[in-house]
Amino acid sequence: MKKLAFATLVMTCLSSWAAWDYMGTSNDKDYDVYNDISTIRKNGEIAKMWTLQDFYTTQINRAGEKTRSVKLLRAFNCRAETMANISIAKYSGQMGSGSIVVSGTLDEHLWTWNPIVPESIGETQWKIACGKN
Repeated sequence: MKKLAFATLVMTCLSSWAAWDYMGTSNDKDYDVYNDISTIRKNGEIAKMWTLQDFYTTQINRAGEKTRSVKLLRAFNCRAETMANISIAKYSGQMGSGSIVVSGTLDEHLWTWNPIVPESIGETQWKIACGKN
């Protein structure tokens, strides 16, 4: 419970000082994607960076909760060219504003590493986080 409270506090603070850089639009044209390069942290071959998805329309989950934006803390394996979503916060407002609808963070042993898709926004984020530009 303490971890969740701390993660919620950190995510709330992120919305007030983040400098979101526009990356592009999702393949399905449902949302715009942003990065906050000031949050990049690297430890060995693993780099982490906060990203944001800003939806064009309200998203409603199975529980009936309404979301307009999502912040994701992504981990990138710079050598293996993979990435994992490790923390998430869904917001009622656009660009991480409003109240947090749902949030959570995965322990490292639960991270699911996915290959970087060539010529995707994920690949561009991997290059930025890992300093491959």
